[in-house]
Amino acid sequence: MKRVFIVTLAERTDNGAALDIRPDVADMSAVVDGFEQLFPLMHEWSKKVGPEFTVYAMGWQTDEAGRLHDGYLSAWESFGSMYRLDRMTGGYVKVSDYSGTLDYSRPVK
Repeated sequence: MKRVFIVTLAERTDNGAALDIRPDVADMSAVVDGFEQLFPLMHEWSKKVGPEFTVYAMGWQTDEAGRLHDGYLSAWESFGSMYRLDRMTGGYVKVSDYSGTLDYSRPVK
């Protein structure tokens, strides 16, 4: 077993707020082997979606074959993601860590 990170591209509301989107319905989602791999992934995604966007990420376990353990979608839906990464003009990334909180009050779609 190993820990991986599931990441999704946030959806934007009409007023510009980012919505935490489940991986199965997001326009873009991926699984990376480590948190540090989120940054090159965001660089690649910026070529498709532009310089400013938000992603949400959640750590999860895989089995010995590398498949995600069951329950990640229900966990995402119940609690939301654990990390928010906002990519800004110039390639800067602001990381917000919600993993140590119990209040996952961000809207999840």
